[in-house]
Amino acid sequence: MYSVIITSYECNGKGSAFLKETLESVFSQTYKPIQCIVSDHSKNNDIETMVGLLDTKCVNFKYVRYSENYGNPCHNWNHGLQYATGDYIHCLAMDDKLANDNCIEEIMNVIKKSNSNWFACSHILSTTGEKYVPKWHSRILYGENLLSGPSAVIIDKKIKDVILDPQFIWFLDVDWYYRLFLTAGEPTIIDCVLFINRIHSDQLTNTVCHIKLRDSEYLKLIEKYGNPLPLAKSFKYHAWNNVHRF
Repeated sequence: MYSVIITSYECNGKGSAFLKETLESVFSQTYKPIQCIVSDHSKNNDIETMVGLLDTKCVNFKYVRYSENYGNPCHNWNHGLQYATGDYIHCLAMDDKLANDNCIEEIMNVIKKSNSNWFACSHILSTTGEKYVPKWHSRILYGENLLSGPSAVIIDKKIKDVILDPQFIWFLDVDWYYRLFLTAGEPTIIDCVLFINRIHSDQLTNTVCHIKLRDSEYLKLIEKYGNPLPLAKSFKYHAWNNVHRF
């Protein structure tokens, strides 16, 4: 089974419309079985009301309300992860809808032929319509993130205990990717398009992230990993004992 975890919130009144479009892209997938979990961080009932009216089309759907740690995306994702039971797990942002009805089927055909435990998938940029193919960079902790956001990443259930660290917002993805690397090596890059990356003024990058936050979180990375920050060098074994857990 393939588990999709979607975190949701008001997003200045746009959250319900964004999520509806994203959920419909999940429910229409040709690949089965799919489990879909929405962890809702909203302060109002708009999203809860909207999802109650949707046709889930035989998808194993679960809506959960999460009121703790409001505004922290890592806590919300980790909350949703508790309910994921699929063999493969995908954290999909509320405003990043799946690219087409058979994208998961195409990607699973690639995954099943691989020995990797995590994958970074291509996607379409909404602003230009261009295809972005992820790349791995050994300086991932230095801001050299060429994989894109968490919506591009699929993990095997074997490494689902490598969760997001709530002390980060700006660097939540690179910190997670680095620990996934410590656990399972470099990700397998998949050329197939998985989702459409919606760029808009109300997304987290434009409303929460700022230079002061970046600088303070950079110091947290140094406190966590040391100075200078380590490089993610290639290796051929799984460093199961080296993964940072919390």
